[in-house]
Amino acid sequence: MQRFRTVRGFTLIELLVVIAIIAVLVALLLPAVQQAREAARRSQCSNNLKQLGLALHNYHETRNMLPYSSSVALAWGAPAGGSPVFAHCWTEFILPFIDQAPLYNRINFNVHYNDQGTPAPNNNYSLFVNAKFTFQQCPSNPTSGTGLAFNNSAFDSWGVATPGLFYAPCSGSQFSDVVGWDCQALGLGGGSFCCAANSDWNNNAPGANPGMFGGRNVYAGNFRDTPDGLSNTFMLGERRQEYMHHAGALCWNFQGASTGMKLNSRLINKNDPNDYQHNMGFSSVHTGGAFFCFGDGRVKFISENIDYPTYCRTGDRNDGAVANTVD
Repeated sequence: MQRFRTVRGFTLIELLVVIAIIAVLVALLLPAVQQAREAARRSQCSNNLKQLGLALHNYHETRNMLPYSSSVALAWGAPAGGSPVFAHCWTEFILPFIDQAPLYNRINFNVHYNDQGTPAPNNNYSLFVNAKFTFQQCPSNPTSGTGLAFNNSAFDSWGVATPGLFYAPCSGSQFSDVVGWDCQALGLGGGSFCCAANSDWNNNAPGANPGMFGGRNVYAGNFRDTPDGLSNTFMLGERRQEYMHHAGALCWNFQGASTGMKLNSRLINKNDPNDYQHNMGFSSVHTGGAFFCFGDGRVKFISENIDYPTYCRTGDRNDGAVANTVD
């Protein structure tokens, strides 16, 4: 006699219950997975700053000085009718110290960074088109690797995608030609801007540059020029490159970032990367603040709610206000 065995499957209600349980588990686990991924990205961002800080120390050990952040002032001295010369930025100068010596050796520092007069592949222009600088990319930023500013425009006058620079040298609470800046003595107010007295980002003199670097000039400091102490002074920090038209590799202008503007300031003009006046402060996509590298090479996450005068002072190398401020 043939026997028949009945195979019983899931009922619709049982299936729905299983699906609901899976959905609940996914909802519970997804934030944890996202947090783990963000923690890994934050760790990579911090490590990038650490490596750049070490590169600057090695540069200083070799040259007994820091590189200037921007060479726009040298380009102003170019012969009339000729292409600006020596128009380069700090990232290029430290390439040999971040395992990029072959690229460094191919750069012609005697011509403009954007020189297209020399046929490719022997011009500087061809070296950086669609190149990727992973050591200058914050992995948390969704624009990492695009080589474009916020409005999908190219950096500076390139016209094509080039590496964006997510980390900027600190020029301290430096005065700029920004209309509406609240230029007052440090600690005397809580406005959106605060500048050190007699500072000027167009002036190469040491007294006009309160930070370890200049903002857009050829000021080149030395570690001994930091009497406040390397462990008390910002050397590098994060800046959202997509907000800055002048934030690409080989860009000769506005490389420095100022603590004269609040960290993650509400005044950042996200819609216009050409508005360098309001986009030249430090900023990041990390919730609540940004990573900074101090002069001694240590990297620390700084809250965007840090006391504003304290933040300004920590950006300055010689204001005499040695803070126990950010520890």
